[in-house]
Amino acid sequence: MRRKRAGKRAGRRRSTASPPQSKAAEPALITANGKVAGPAPQAVETQQAVPAPAPVAESEPPAPPTTSGAGAEGDGTTQPPPKRKKRRYSPQRVDYIILLAIIDNQLQGLEEAEPAVRALLAEHGVTPAVLAACRSQLDVAQAAMHERGGCAMAEMGTVIAMEQARRRAEIAYGTFRQTARTAFPDRAESAAIYLGLHLTEAIPEATALFVDDARLALQMAQQHASIAGGLAAATFDAGRIAAVGEAIDALDDAYKARHHAHAVAVQATRTRNETVRTLRRAMRAIALGVSAMLRLHPTVNAPVNW
Repeated sequence: MRRKRAGKRAGRRRSTASPPQSKAAEPALITANGKVAGPAPQAVETQQAVPAPAPVAESEPPAPPTTSGAGAEGDGTTQPPPKRKKRRYSPQRVDYIILLAIIDNQLQGLEEAEPAVRALLAEHGVTPAVLAACRSQLDVAQAAMHERGGCAMAEMGTVIAMEQARRRAEIAYGTFRQTARTAFPDRAESAAIYLGLHLTEAIPEATALFVDDARLALQMAQQHASIAGGLAAATFDAGRIAAVGEAIDALDDAYKARHHAHAVAVQATRTRNETVRTLRRAMRAIALGVSAMLRLHPTVNAPVNW
């Protein structure tokens, strides 16, 4: 009996226990046309497509820096080209100017030295006669410097004068050529005139060639009546042709003057250089004597500017 009651109690417990809850499938909905509808909107999982990233344009790698000099063999760093020093123009050599000033001061210091110092200098060949000769050579060098400076300035003046004469001659001769082309427009019919007056050629850049060609063209225009008549009809009479010739002659004179001034300046430069070299050699001998005296007599005060 007890076993039966225990079995009944166990059966009651199993029947009263709640069964495990499982998700039941939701019944499908039937639409009006008899088709099965899909799941409810809130139950549908939507997956939005993520846009792919835009393709990145591949840029070419930068070119390696160019190297030069020690950087190409060493650390590979670039080296900018060295900057050129801006030279200031001077009509005279600055080192010569400084040298003459130093020699002048040194000679003055020896000439005004104490009698005892001058006696010691005379023992080493630095006598008053030697100092006087060196002073005279200094005066010659300074005069040569001034002469060379004057020649350089004169040459610069002739260069400017020649440039101005060239400009005036080109304007006058260019007007003559343009008038000739106007007076004789048919190049085929007036081929001989174009050839004789050099109308198909450019004005030479060399001044000597320019003067020669212009004189030949003007001479032909003056000697041939047909050319002179055609030019006169185009308001370029014999007087204007002669004026062009005068401008060409002025250019020739300026050209010769410029070359003459250049030759004089070159000769003055050579004379200046030679006199300065002679002075430097003479002063070098004096400097050796002063140095020997000071080393043999260390207690003696050096002359001024030494």
